[in-house]
Amino acid sequence: MVQMSRHPAIPPTPLPQLSGASLSFASRTLLVGCDENRCGRLEAFGMMNSLEALRRDLYSDEVRSRPFVTVTFAQSLDGSIAAAPGERTPISGNESMVLTHELRAMHEAILVGVNTVISDDPQLSVRLCTGSNPQPVVMDSSLRIPESCALMTSSTCKRPIIMTSRAVSSEKVIKLQALGATIRRCDANKDGRGLDLKSVLFNLRQYG
Repeated sequence: MVQMSRHPAIPPTPLPQLSGASLSFASRTLLVGCDENRCGRLEAFGMMNSLEALRRDLYSDEVRSRPFVTVTFAQSLDGSIAAAPGERTPISGNESMVLTHELRAMHEAILVGVNTVISDDPQLSVRLCTGSNPQPVVMDSSLRIPESCALMTSSTCKRPIIMTSRAVSSEKVIKLQALGATIRRCDANKDGRGLDLKSVLFNLRQYG
């Protein structure tokens, strides 16, 4: 799960440049908007380290052309994120879930892949703390998002921005737009089977 902001007080590393080590580091980065209680909670999770080093490294023109990104995920001790592919598996404890919702409230948008929408049918809203819901963004190169999913039908969900390829049919685009979705076309990745992440992030930054 990827959460994004235009104006972070402490900008995290942009996703396309992450290595395995910096992925872990970025997921511990505090963004703007936390009060004293939330800062204390985040510090308890080890998220308040080496902030000056982040500031020094992250203000290039390339970085500023994309949103600032925080990566969040949960995994088991053996590195799994689900019991089986496509099977929804609760992993996080109560404290971790509250932290997840606090991070959502601090960001302007939250990005997931279409497989997450198909398998989990998430709301991507803020429910376990006070705050505004982030804008849902779905990466879906072939517009497989179910028209009946919560993001497309629930009155408690913001309608998603769907990042898709330039090759999808206009008929699918029109149908999803009629349901309230915003469609943004992006470049494909090198193997042609998905979306280029840099193109997605640049597109989102241009969208505002």
